[in-house]
Amino acid sequence: MAISRNKLKKQAIIPFLVIICISILSISCNNGGVNPVTSESEVYSAVTDDNVELRLIRYRPAPDGQFNANRQPILLLGGIFMNNDEFTPHTTERMKDVYAEMTLPDDIAAWAIGDEYIENDHMLYYNLGYYLWKQGFDPWFGNYRGTGRGEMKSDSVTDVSTLDVPGCLDMPAMVKKVTEVTGLKPFIGGHSTGALTCYVYLQGAYIDANEAINGRNAPTPYIPHVKVSSELAQQRNNSVRGFIGIDPAVAPPLPEFIDTFLIWSIIDLPIVLPLDTMMETMLIESGSDDMTMTEMMDYIFNGLDNLAIMYPDSVFQYLQFFKTANVDPYVLDFFIRYATSNGYLRMIAQYADWGLNLAMREGFNNGPENTGKVMPKSREEGDGYYYYEDHMGNITTPMICLLSEANGLVASELVSKYLVDLKTPHAKDLIYEIPGTAHADLPLGYTAPTVMFPMMSEWMNQF
Repeated sequence: MAISRNKLKKQAIIPFLVIICISILSISCNNGGVNPVTSESEVYSAVTDDNVELRLIRYRPAPDGQFNANRQPILLLGGIFMNNDEFTPHTTERMKDVYAEMTLPDDIAAWAIGDEYIENDHMLYYNLGYYLWKQGFDPWFGNYRGTGRGEMKSDSVTDVSTLDVPGCLDMPAMVKKVTEVTGLKPFIGGHSTGALTCYVYLQGAYIDANEAINGRNAPTPYIPHVKVSSELAQQRNNSVRGFIGIDPAVAPPLPEFIDTFLIWSIIDLPIVLPLDTMMETMLIESGSDDMTMTEMMDYIFNGLDNLAIMYPDSVFQYLQFFKTANVDPYVLDFFIRYATSNGYLRMIAQYADWGLNLAMREGFNNGPENTGKVMPKSREEGDGYYYYEDHMGNITTPMICLLSEANGLVASELVSKYLVDLKTPHAKDLIYEIPGTAHADLPLGYTAPTVMFPMMSEWMNQF
């Protein structure tokens, strides 16, 4: 990321205020919606070693469609503040009249031409679950703790969680469940934080379950320190066929101005942002099915994207993470309305620590001795923290890494620095940057069914 932090100091407060405004709009104005899971798919539960019940969904497009039993399973997880519906756009009962106005591109992908399901529901063209099902895979989608809606809501036993928890405690239970049901080793992967969850799992990082229970029951709840086992890493790499990283989250490019006590005291609060509850309440009260919120978000992010293009060395480069022009308006509405989910604020604080201190360590509040810390310090020898970049070499399974072109939130060069260049190389590793994309739109934008989806299936078909 060739951008000077010193040059940004005078522009500092502008993007922070923009992010705050976008967050407020997302929370307070969203039309919302209940989780649109129907009988078309099957919901499973997986219980973690620290006794948290998680939800997974096995995908099929319709009740008369067959699950792809005895075919290659693939387990995918969504990004932060996202649930399983990030990967499965489709027409819901409430929005059927609105989404019926959707049209497909003139140059649709060859695999979708004449497809009966897509002709009946155009949203399925951008549905990764449907694509994988059509290609003969057995798609599964999981929600780590605290995420999901309705029957897909995974439990949340505390308001304190970090990026460490999904990979150390949740992913093992989900992989085990998929393997038990299918009898086959799955491919695992995810978008952003979902991909982070996978590489944490694969490097053998773990949190002792008893320590986790004791930590959340302490007078001041905390997450225990992360540990690592090379034997566990070997077992986990052998438990899967490969790793699919869709713009995997690493240390994010961040401007230095946010490194203040005020900002840290907000983002390090031990709370859950209740996005699901807020949106469902708004829906019950209003019954709205209009797309005003979608139009607003499109206007905001299009403006930010254009500013980043016009001023490539400015602070707007940090905000170029959602090219809404690359997303069909109805798919964007589904994404905002259904795919947003609850999230732990301390995950944001951990990302901030990574980006500002340039070290991908466990949560800086981890361990009872660190519960009172608000501002993390730079890495020091013997500071007692677990650093993920030190153990990426434990990842031996083959990986496909599909990256966005824009550098907002996730920069390709940083993914290379912290993940790609550090994992143990494999002959089938594949790294590809998809032109015209940004971080948030990569999994469901116009390029997804034409570029990203086929690349995933072609790569998996090598095995």
